[in-house]
Amino acid sequence: MMARAHNRDWLARVRDGGERSANPYSAGPMFTLSEQPMDYETLAGIYAAVRAEARRRGLEVRLLEYLEPGPEFCRSEWKTVLHPEVAASAADAGGHLVPGVIDVTAPLAADARRYAAFPGGIPAGLPAGDFAAAQTAAFTGDFGLDGVLLGNQFGLVGFWHPDNAPPLTPERSGGVERFFLRLRAAMGGRLVYWMDTYWRAEVERTAWGMTDAAYGSLDAILVSTFAVLVERTEIVPNLLSKAALGGPRPLLGLDFVDPWYWYRTYLDDRRTYLYQREVLAGHAGSVAGVSFFANDTFGHFMPAAELAATLEVVRKAEPG
Repeated sequence: MMARAHNRDWLARVRDGGERSANPYSAGPMFTLSEQPMDYETLAGIYAAVRAEARRRGLEVRLLEYLEPGPEFCRSEWKTVLHPEVAASAADAGGHLVPGVIDVTAPLAADARRYAAFPGGIPAGLPAGDFAAAQTAAFTGDFGLDGVLLGNQFGLVGFWHPDNAPPLTPERSGGVERFFLRLRAAMGGRLVYWMDTYWRAEVERTAWGMTDAAYGSLDAILVSTFAVLVERTEIVPNLLSKAALGGPRPLLGLDFVDPWYWYRTYLDDRRTYLYQREVLAGHAGSVAGVSFFANDTFGHFMPAAELAATLEVVRKAEPG
């Protein structure tokens, strides 16, 4: 029902109404690929299928789950209904501001429900970051995953621009650091990847309260470059600042298409698409890997020719 209502609204405004949104990444039509409810048994089957196919192909695969701080990609009623006291702000979800971005520094209300990491319930006053760290470790451990990718600057409130960050205090910076260190301790040897703010490390420190210890807790940082959000002049300084940390591996984000939004960067913003690859070629020594989405919002994989051309850039960037 939600998908049909969204599509009717989108068709009326954009196709029939001729709307040209100021939001260039406003979500296009939705497609329901399956009516099957997602539960833990189904999820475990998906993980097992990926690992089985990797073994069949002789590939070494590390399987990380994505952890989203906000409501952009799916509803999270734990934040919006059960614990709104830690849902600090809203996020742009396809042109609609939706509440539900977790603030890891905020204290939780008491909760008698049983959780994997807190079988006796959540005590009042527990920092939301402590809960998220312990519950994430329990989830990855129970499913035998290799780690987690913290999406959309998880841990730092105020998405994508320093002007959106809340006032920085020693207490907030300390709470941010506490979350990352608690997550590192809980995850043990499992991987912790973090998708950054689109801004260089110096800005993340002064605007959002990121700390050296928090950076040091990470195994890799995804240097975000999505064409619809990034300040192009910030891409190289951001990459170099993350490489200079000397700890987490810098992974450069590359655009092809987006599974949540209608735009196709390789067609709709060719200039930025090519610039990302110029950055990869020109600063290969600062790049430890790349990250990209494999399919668009219609379920189509990125074109083979574009993938091959990008792979050639990656190969040339490899040492030796």
